[in-house]
Order: sequence, then structure tokens, then C-alpha cells
Amino acid sequence: MIPVKTTHLIILGGSLTALALIRDGHRLGLTVTVLCAPEQIACLSRLATQISVDEHDDAALCAAIAALPEAASSALICDSDHMLRFLRRERDWLDAHVGRILHPGDDTLEICLDKAACGWWCRAQGIPTPITYEVDDALTRVSPPPNYPILIRPEETRHGSARGLPKAMELHYDDDLEIVLQRFREAGVRPVVNESLLCVGLRQFSIGVARRADGETRAVTAEKLRPLPHHCAAGSYVQTVDAPEARDLALSAIEALDYIGIAELEILHDPNTGRYHLIEINARPWAQYPIAARAGVDLLGFLLGLERKPGTTASATWIDFGADFHFALSAQGVVRGREITLFSWLGSVIHANCHAYWDSRDQKPFWRQTRVLLTRIFKAM
Repeated sequence: MIPVKTTHLIILGGSLTALALIRDGHRLGLTVTVLCAPEQIACLSRLATQISVDEHDDAALCAAIAALPEAASSALICDSDHMLRFLRRERDWLDAHVGRILHPGDDTLEICLDKAACGWWCRAQGIPTPITYEVDDALTRVSPPPNYPILIRPEETRHGSARGLPKAMELHYDDDLEIVLQRFREAGVRPVVNESLLCVGLRQFSIGVARRADGETRAVTAEKLRPLPHHCAAGSYVQTVDAPEARDLALSAIEALDYIGIAELEILHDPNTGRYHLIEINARPWAQYPIAARAGVDLLGFLLGLERKPGTTASATWIDFGADFHFALSAQGVVRGREITLFSWLGSVIHANCHAYWDSRDQKPFWRQTRVLLTRIFKAM
């Protein structure tokens, strides 16, 4: 079944992912409207209409959507787990007021949004995944007693740090776990705890998938090359690769979920065992989302029946230069740490053909981000 075509796209959220979706929607000839808090990067795009709204006010979000004359014939997509939780809370209302929601149903969202539940679901399905430990409601105890090392991270994926907490952290001792749990309690953020697979030679894969109700799929496979795994941070330099085992694992999980929409699946390859492990399923587009279109995989167009040049693929390398600059040249960076040479890093930067902020048709986000980067550099001197 070919999806009904649409000419309007509503994006909830204003993150870097939202900026990527704006540009992708514009490429497909869609009229794009973004609902987000002011001062977010997507607010600077000239390719969409921005409506300022409190992202933490469900009533305000619903009112803003209801005020859109084209809402009933629009497709709606979220840029973050926070917005997906709004979608779950207001599913009935949104189903009645929006033409099409480009995300799976609530049962699937519940598995994807709860990292611990995702781990337990994977084990029930026989999908390789690290051991998940249970954290009590008071955030004081982990059970069963963990076998170290373990990895602790915020349960909700956020763009940027979650209230000062790292994206993930490897722990080796009970005392460290106690200290970090206290940090999570103070931040009011619930953690998820898994066995750690961090080791020399660990490979990090990101599989972007779009799946329609008829079971047809499109997928792009990329490897996160920087930062290195032990930095436990969001990707700043990502490259498409041929990794059929990682791709097949991702597609098997998507099929088992009967997933509908766009997703990113994070997969690790452990060189010690040769096994691939599913780490996370993000039920939405992700920061490096533009790499798909650059590689010739039209995820959004495929879902909307607007796919361009299906089957035409190319190599793509995505970079967030500001973040990559930090991970290369900071005191703990790969260049300063002599994990790669300065010339190798510069060569890789030049090789990138897909950029987080730069778009010749939409330059303002790039210049704003460049100003921010230069300010940080001068302050550090």
C-alpha cells in the first residue's frame, strides 16, 4: 500500500534533529511548520514557519496545532523523546486533529522510550543486548548486585546533557555507583544501568530505518567514528559503512516490534566475542539523520510516498564540526591524547560531505553556531 501523499509537515521540537527534518521536508517540496521553544537552533531556519510555544505545556502545544489551518491534512513528527512522551499523552487528541502521525503506536513507544524495558524486551525476543539491571524507585539501589564494569545513563535521551549528567558513564566500583546515583537523584533524572561492553576495538553502529505499514523498509547503516566509545558521548563524526550483520539485527528488531515510522537503532560490535548487541531503539529521527538522504536513502520521502531515486546509494560522512573540534583538540581529545594525528583529523574533516549546520540554502544556523564556537575558543585562550 502506497501512503497518501501530503504537502505539509509539522515538526514538534526545535533541536538539531528538527533542523535536519526541516531541510529534508523542504527538499521534498513540503510546507514545514515547527513548534518549539524560542532560541532553539531550528528557529533560525528560513525553510520553515516557526511557532514559539512552551514545549512543557501540553495544552499550549495542542492549541498551537489546532490553530494550524492545514493540521488535518499534515504529517506530524517529533524530534525528541520528550516530544514523543507528549504524543503518548495526547494520542487520542492528535489522532483526531492531525492527518498522519509518523510514529508507531503507544505499545511500541513504551518499549522504545524506556531503555530498561527495551533491554528486557530484547532478551524476551532473543535479540542480543547487554544485561539490564533494575534501579529502585528511590534511585538508591541496583539489583541484582551488578558485575562490573557497568554503564549508567539517563533513561530519557535528550539533545545535549540531561541537567548536567553525561550521556553515559562507565563505573567499576560500588562506591562510584553510590556517588553517581546521588547525582541522578539530585538532578531528578531516572537512570538505566546495563553491563558495559566498552573495550579496545569496540565498534559503534547507527542504523536508520523507515518502515511502512505494508512492511516495506528502507535503511542506512553508519558507524560512529568519533568520539571514541570510551567517551560515551553523542556522535560528532559518522560515516556510512557496509555492515550487513548490524543492519540485519536492526531490521529483525524492527520486524519483531511491527514498527511503523522512522527509527534509529544503536548497535555495538564486541571484538572479544564477535557478537553484535542492540543497545537502544530511538523511535524518531536522530541528530545525524541527514546522512541518510546524503547516502541516497530517502527515509521521509519513502514514508510519505515522495521517495526520490530509490536504489541510488552513495557514500556519506556526517560531521558536527564544533563538537568534533572539541573531541579532537580538547585536553581529553583524540589528537591531544595521540589516538590520531592532527593531519589525520584534518583530513577526515575535509572528507566530510554532510554537515550538521551548513546548508547553502539555509545558512543562518551555521553562522550562529560558528559564532558560538569562536566565542568558546577565545574564552579558552
